[in-house]
Amino acid sequence: MLTLAFVATTLGSVFAQETKKVEAQYQGFDGSVYSFVDENSDYYDFERCPSTIVKSFDLEGDTHFDDYFRVTYVIKKNEDGDVYYEIQKLEQVASED
Repeated sequence: MLTLAFVATTLGSVFAQETKKVEAQYQGFDGSVYSFVDENSDYYDFERCPSTIVKSFDLEGDTHFDDYFRVTYVIKKNEDGDVYYEIQKLEQVASED
């Protein structure tokens, strides 16, 4: 019974992930996180991003520094219960200027 409850709880948390979106300006990659800042000066630090997105937008270089993006992401937990943000989709949008 305990194992079944653990599996159900684990599966429930996996499927309960909510997809979120934010429009924000790219601030760069510091070696561990991809940083964005929105119009309210709220920072979003993403620990994970698919390599296809990283390569498509050269996120580890400075090509798109200060460019605006619509970021689709999920908030996840690792095996230790630590929360991290993961980019699912990235779309370049027009500047807010």
